Amino acid sequence: MNKSMLACKNLPNAITKASQGHHWIRVLAAELALRLREAREEMPALWPKTLVLHARRGVSSLLSRAPVSEH
Repeated sequence: MNKSMLACKNLPNAITKASQGHHWIRVLAAELALRLREAREEMPALWPKTLVLHARRGVSSLLSRAPVSEH
């Protein structure tokens, strides 16, 4: 069983518009949804506990964690 389902993107250009950020969040969410669906074929009750977002801009970075609701 995987303890982590990583979805990662290194973008060639900085995100400068909210619409660009929304696009990449949707891409990452789709990847995670696919991996979760595949993992549930072996373990139907599998549910993520935490979502972590790490964003980097130059030498600065932001790390945010949030619990995932089962409902």
